[in-house]
Amino acid sequence: MPTAHAEAVIEVRNLHKSLGGRPIHAGLDLTVRRGELMAVIGGSGSGKTTLLQQIIGLMPTDTGTIRVLGQNIGHLEPEQARALRRRWGVLFQQSALFSALNVYDNLAFPVRELRKEGLAVDEDLLREGIALKLHMVGLAPDDAWKYPFELSGGMAKRAALARALMLEAELLFLDEPTSGLDPASASEFDTLLAELHEELDLTALMITHDIYSVATLSTRIAVLAEGKLAVVGTLEEVAGFSHPFVANFFRSRHGANRLRVLPACEAR
Repeated sequence: MPTAHAEAVIEVRNLHKSLGGRPIHAGLDLTVRRGELMAVIGGSGSGKTTLLQQIIGLMPTDTGTIRVLGQNIGHLEPEQARALRRRWGVLFQQSALFSALNVYDNLAFPVRELRKEGLAVDEDLLREGIALKLHMVGLAPDDAWKYPFELSGGMAKRAALARALMLEAELLFLDEPTSGLDPASASEFDTLLAELHEELDLTALMITHDIYSVATLSTRIAVLAEGKLAVVGTLEEVAGFSHPFVANFFRSRHGANRLRVLPACEAR
């Protein structure tokens, strides 16, 4: 597990954000350190996805500072912003595969986009890279020629994950990674994420409401409430925190039953 002295990969300081006149974030602070997988949880409307969108630059902040991989994302020239985005990958909630492209071309897309920035792309190396990433996420070589509508929900998630890793990301953003999957597929996908997190030495920020994902994947958990972080800590630290959302999430009958089925070695 990363230590408290590990390098800060994501730093959010005094973040304020309102949408439609409603405050979403009110002085939020968050630090994600190199090598950890931080899970962000919170009730509906707590601003989990809004936080992610601001961190990856899809939504501007009102006030506050966000630094990713040492760079202030609010003060980057376009070329600097593009270079920074090449260092991370994003797995969106609905996979966000291009429906008109097969899996191969979906995975090739972020690499081929480099040509617009004047960077050379070797198609032979690209083909090898796609084969490697498909194998890495548990897809068969023939799956490369399937279109998104031909994929099961679990296969689509795996293809989207492979695309997020195509540029050898050192930082991964996961937006509800098991959303829409049946329990068996969700469990398999959690296992895959855990293996890749360890094997690739990734740093990851995960937005989720899945208690099983939280328990099996996260090294630390951040709970969003009232526009700020109510608590940040390990599973044991957060599960014991006195807060209405935490009590409902971890100690409700559903939450307790989900945690009870975990082998002790799986809960971090």
